[in-house]
Amino acid sequence: MSSRLAFFLVILLTATIVGSMQGTYDVLTSFPSTKSPKGSTSSLGTWFKDLRRNSEIQTMMDMGMQTIYATEDAFITDVTPDTNYGSDGYLHVGKYDGGTYRAVLYFPLDSIPAGAKIKEARLYLRAQSFTSISGTMSIRAKRLPRGFTENCVTWRKRTCTQDWLHEGGDHVNPTASTTVSFSDCLLVNWDITEFVQGVVNGDYENYGLMLLSEDPFRANFYSREGASVPPPCSSDDRPRIVVYYMQISLTDPSGG
Repeated sequence: MSSRLAFFLVILLTATIVGSMQGTYDVLTSFPSTKSPKGSTSSLGTWFKDLRRNSEIQTMMDMGMQTIYATEDAFITDVTPDTNYGSDGYLHVGKYDGGTYRAVLYFPLDSIPAGAKIKEARLYLRAQSFTSISGTMSIRAKRLPRGFTENCVTWRKRTCTQDWLHEGGDHVNPTASTTVSFSDCLLVNWDITEFVQGVVNGDYENYGLMLLSEDPFRANFYSREGASVPPPCSSDDRPRIVVYYMQISLTDPSGG
């Protein structure tokens, strides 16, 4: 067998294998010569070029980070079930002196690009103090299935005219939980990646979050209003969400 014929058979076998793997490509349909004319490109070379270009498209992505502050927050309590605390300087969470305290917060998430992959999202609140100087408490962050109005929300009502379905507020999964050890000016955080990803995906509407605890202690967090009232714990004690995300770009770098 001549070397020219052997080379031709190797090329033909390669084309057959690649063609069976890539049914949408017309790979080496004719072989008038084992050498390509000057300035021409074989279909096999075109396939590899397309594959490389497609790989470049898939690996192009934008990394982003956003800090999003609460635009509405309040605490509610069964001690005074019809009183609104939307302008209060604190968000009380837990149980104290026979009463139950919960907090509701809303963070606008529209600035996160649609289709983004959320790598991490954390909710941060600064605890100015606790009702005990020692111990720990578990605090959960849960999704609100319906909205609230900051200057009207109470233990019984979520807006100025609408009641909660259940007194004390309605809350559903996903749930993020954290355990804190008592220390004044403690920065507490919850991993709410699942919640933010669900909002970005359109799995559910963003109506905000509720913080609650069944432990016999109360955490006193700064609200968005109280964070600016001295004496502060740090230069920025406002409730906030910090989001790290990745967005895939489908722009062809070659312009093709």
